[in-house]
Amino acid sequence: MGSARDTRDSRDKDGVDGTASEQPQSSGLSQLLGWTSAVRGLGGLRAHRQRAASMLEPTFTTNPHNIVSDRVVIAMVGLPARGKSYISQALVRYLNFLGCPARIFNAGNKRREEGAAGVQASFFDASNLDAKAQRERMAMETLEEVLEWLQSETRPDAGCACGVFDATNTTKDRRERVRQRVAREQPPVRLIFLESICDDVAVLENNYRMKLSNDDYKGIDPEAAIHDFKQRVVKYEAVYERVDDDIECRPLDDVAPSAEDEDAAAA
Repeated sequence: MGSARDTRDSRDKDGVDGTASEQPQSSGLSQLLGWTSAVRGLGGLRAHRQRAASMLEPTFTTNPHNIVSDRVVIAMVGLPARGKSYISQALVRYLNFLGCPARIFNAGNKRREEGAAGVQASFFDASNLDAKAQRERMAMETLEEVLEWLQSETRPDAGCACGVFDATNTTKDRRERVRQRVAREQPPVRLIFLESICDDVAVLENNYRMKLSNDDYKGIDPEAAIHDFKQRVVKYEAVYERVDDDIECRPLDDVAPSAEDEDAAAA
């Protein structure tokens, strides 16, 4: 991280109070010597100013691997329009400022990139099994991208990097799948669930309006778009389960066996 040093020009003792001190008359030789000294003084002042300017220029460094060694996945949790992406961006800016590589991976962007921009609220209905399968697949593929990026940014024995998995992750089932996948990663990765909760009606109405600018509602009548988005929120609210600190924030090595593991053990 860059540093700036405060440099102060030294001041002549004469005239420090704002008035020039009176000097005696000089002979021609002394005047010539005085002019030579003045020219040299100007050169020195110019060099001093150049050095001061170079010291004030900001420089940036990346955090050395032997200072902080951590690979972290921050998995956001919360209903739509609760500020998850806003928080994610603030975290990434701060971590990058500290010298720790950080990046956001947004599941909603992946859905839009795959051609599902502008889908109606029914796409987010848990009873729509086909759509639910698509959403789960895209979310877990986004998580895979997070983990691949973390390993690419660090060495096997050390390194600092943080990937933000920006998705709703509103059900315990989804979060357990995230836990199980992260727990298998080698070298080990830490997992943090960060839940954003907002019940302030005025804030939510403003957040809903801000959603009109994304690709899901391009060219759509604003009132119709707001209505559809609120219906989307209702679909998520129907299955929303808040994070249980005691159960879901247990150590990653304490992972319940998956259905595949149980089947393999039975065989």
